[in-house]
Amino acid sequence: MASAAWVKLYSRIAESEDLADLHGKDPNAALLFLFSLPAAMPWGVLPGDARLFRAKVCPLLDLSLDSVKTALRLVVDSGLYQSYQDREGKQLLYVSAWGTYQDRQLERVGLPVYDFPPNWTPPKTLAKSIADAAKGKRPLTRAAIVARLQDAESVASLDSVLTESTLSPPREERSKRREGENDNDKGNSTPPSEGTPPAAGVAPGKPVNLKLMGSPDPPADLVAAREKAKPEGVQFAVALWALFRQEGTPPKTVFAATGKFCKRHGERWRVFVDTITDTDLHGAEAETKLVGLVIDAEPENKRFTWDPEKQGVAPRATGQRFYTDSAGTRVYERDWDPDDAADLSRDIAAHVAAGNWDAKRGATKTPVAGWVCTDGHWYDKVLGEPVKGRKVL
Repeated sequence: MASAAWVKLYSRIAESEDLADLHGKDPNAALLFLFSLPAAMPWGVLPGDARLFRAKVCPLLDLSLDSVKTALRLVVDSGLYQSYQDREGKQLLYVSAWGTYQDRQLERVGLPVYDFPPNWTPPKTLAKSIADAAKGKRPLTRAAIVARLQDAESVASLDSVLTESTLSPPREERSKRREGENDNDKGNSTPPSEGTPPAAGVAPGKPVNLKLMGSPDPPADLVAAREKAKPEGVQFAVALWALFRQEGTPPKTVFAATGKFCKRHGERWRVFVDTITDTDLHGAEAETKLVGLVIDAEPENKRFTWDPEKQGVAPRATGQRFYTDSAGTRVYERDWDPDDAADLSRDIAAHVAAGNWDAKRGATKTPVAGWVCTDGHWYDKVLGEPVKGRKVL
């Protein structure tokens, strides 16, 4: 996501009959809708819980929770918001006809935080954003978008936008092609025998970063590696390959590493993928980098992949307390920050004394702001109250 949250309002917003009618019913409803446009950037999705909405959109306005609830109901009734639930049942709001009243370029856009609504229509500029993200080694990919879609119709709409972009080159590219054709007419073209031919399987004229292309494997070896990796390892490898903006099938070395990891830790690979950042992906070519990341993710090196309930007690952690952080990582006492250790020890002791601590899972038994609960969710703190976050256990 871009560092500055902004939108460019269109002047025709003053001619919106929907907003005029909404203002007539409740001026606060129209005001909150306008406030929500930059807050909803870049994907147009906002939390549907009135408490979370108020904290995100209008934290400084002196509006009661009931006033916010009434305003949101009116905006939804007007059709300016689409109310829906994500796959975990969390209430969300989507700004209907996102882009009608404002413009927000998707340059340097990050991954979507929320699930998109059913029958979501992607913006036409999304294809360029994905292409730019690949050049800048950022994690926005088709697979990342699909992971937030809830129905086949939305996936079809996304693929339609991406296909149209492929069939219709950008204006700059068309201009360059015309210039090239003019040069050919003048006899200034490069002879076919000169220059470097494109890599196998790559369309002529498409830029190729050879450092990010793994060595091809013999088909038989690749099939054997996939079969040995089993379904979990194959899913892990494909997810990593897409995260690194690679196309095609991952090489056998990646399947070998992910297969071994999943044999020991199963579904924990999803936690590992969620923790990868852009920084982790910089450096070596894709095959070497990803294999190294998976090997380093073994519990002896990165303990967030260690699950004591499945693998037993982690090495050298016998008898030590731990808590589960917001990423699902088991953080043992030996690894606590010296500046935080005293506070952590005191807080955990207080939870134990209150009978609100599950030592086997390193979590509170009831929701507490700043801690993971045994219901599997991390709880954030909004307006002094614990608010359910994403599921991590």
